[in-house]
Amino acid sequence: MRELHPDTTTSAPGATLILTSHYMDDVAALCPRVIVIDKGVLSYDGALDELARRIRPEKRVVLQLDSPVDRATLEALGRVVSVDAASAVLQTPQESDLLGGHRGPGHAAGGRPDGGRARRWKR
Repeated sequence: MRELHPDTTTSAPGATLILTSHYMDDVAALCPRVIVIDKGVLSYDGALDELARRIRPEKRVVLQLDSPVDRATLEALGRVVSVDAASAVLQTPQESDLLGGHRGPGHAAGGRPDGGRARRWKR
């Protein structure tokens, strides 16, 4: 989709483009405003990040661990969904920044529209 219309959003100031898609990566890349119509009724009109917070007020964070971490330590950060010697999955509020802004190796800035991020955490 992005390759078909590389400058659609800037080619006609004031113009409206209607894009229907279930591919949220395309929506996030192309649309500053999102409208959701459910069974013919407008149910949302606004920014994608606010829609994500309304639908899923929590996010899941995957921690890649260099060594095992005590479950109680992880529980202090959020609800533990799963944990093993190499990784842990935590569920936290969307707004939380578990690691104080630390992004592990290979982390792409910005994350996904749904807030999911993978991080490496050293004790």
